[in-house]
Amino acid sequence: MKKIMAGTTGAAILALALAGSTGLARQKPRATAEKTSATGQVWAGEEAYWRYVKARDVKDYLALWSERFMGWPISADHPAGKASLEAVLRGPGAGLGNVVAYKLQRESVRQHGPVVITYYRVTVTRREANGSASTITYRLSHIWLKKHGVWQIVGGMSAVDPPAKQQAR
Repeated sequence: MKKIMAGTTGAAILALALAGSTGLARQKPRATAEKTSATGQVWAGEEAYWRYVKARDVKDYLALWSERFMGWPISADHPAGKASLEAVLRGPGAGLGNVVAYKLQRESVRQHGPVVITYYRVTVTRREANGSASTITYRLSHIWLKKHGVWQIVGGMSAVDPPAKQQAR
């Protein structure tokens, strides 16, 4: 009787292990599909955006933007195109800032026909000229369009994310 139960228990454990590994096998394509889907590719672009900012890599950062980009940067009084963005980044004393850390909070990434729209928050810590650090959270939205096999930002807007107590007013 013990041998039968041991055999049955062993078979049950083996069956559970196989069922579990089958479930894992099914999950891997989903993770891969997310990375190869339009929304996954665009979110990877948002992550690259912030890696380039932190690394002060103006060249790769600007490559993310379409020549026809029009958006409303937080630092501008009016919407601006890529040429304005590039002039600010390449001007005297300009650059991507001294970002020492950032954290992305993905809110929404949705495909709408040929475009993908992202909404997210980013908390950015910068090193100031006097050596102190400042941290601020922003809300960002980007519109990405795939052209010649490459996703690029064609529109967007950013704003300071107000503290929760200010939102209640």
